[in-house]
Amino acid sequence: MAFSISPLGWLVSVKKLLLDALLPTQSKIIGGKDAEKGQYPHNVFIKTINHQDRKVRVCGGTLITDRHVLTAAHCIYEVDYIVMVFGSIYPAFTSGVAMQFAFQKDFVIHPNFVPRNLKNDIAIIKLSRPLPLTGRVNTIRLPRLGKSSPLFYEGKEGIVTGWGITSDDNRKMAGVLQQATVRIMRQYAGRTWFGFFGYELMNSQLCSQYSRYFTGTCFGDSGGPLIMRERDGRWTLVGVTSFGDKKCTGEVPSVYTNVAIFLPWIRKEAGIKLRRR
Repeated sequence: MAFSISPLGWLVSVKKLLLDALLPTQSKIIGGKDAEKGQYPHNVFIKTINHQDRKVRVCGGTLITDRHVLTAAHCIYEVDYIVMVFGSIYPAFTSGVAMQFAFQKDFVIHPNFVPRNLKNDIAIIKLSRPLPLTGRVNTIRLPRLGKSSPLFYEGKEGIVTGWGITSDDNRKMAGVLQQATVRIMRQYAGRTWFGFFGYELMNSQLCSQYSRYFTGTCFGDSGGPLIMRERDGRWTLVGVTSFGDKKCTGEVPSVYTNVAIFLPWIRKEAGIKLRRR
């Protein structure tokens, strides 16, 4: 008896396979270049440890106060503890850099985080002691209140940074912090692209343009920052890397949590003073 499948059933199956390819557990910088020492003092290297499955994973984070790190919720979801390195472009503890441990009691995962589809993919790590702020270790400012619509960022360029793998051919983690320029897609274009695969892109998410010639994120960059330079010349944290192309080709949009949407929650949990419009 011949095997047959309806056209609709085939399309649903293909969409599920493609959507699975879009939702890796971590992400990486594709087509980037090495950062210089002290260039991004807000970057935090995070190594997560889970005793149950004996897995060690790598993520990024952003220092937003001397006692708080912002990262992706999926990076620390169901994790026993983490090791954080501050003030270094290298993914390891070296002389002269700061290191801290954090445990589940120090994790504040957004209450509406959905692990299945990475909606509201944002979390705060509370440090056990304040970090001395220097030229190598420093905070980055958050967006102004009222800048939460994705329309504010459409077509603008930003910088993404991380220690993830740099191509699908080379599955090793980058030995030096990577940086790459990305451009934010129009929100309707992102919704159309992901909608084809049955994934609903929300206003709480931003996505960068894709092309085999563009840069983007892949394994190991999750939780790291998407930053933009404002008119006054200073950098602002706009997004948190959430997910990207599982095959690391750069041909799939990278998705970031829209930080501005979550400013009231961040203020509540970190006690940070927000900038007005």
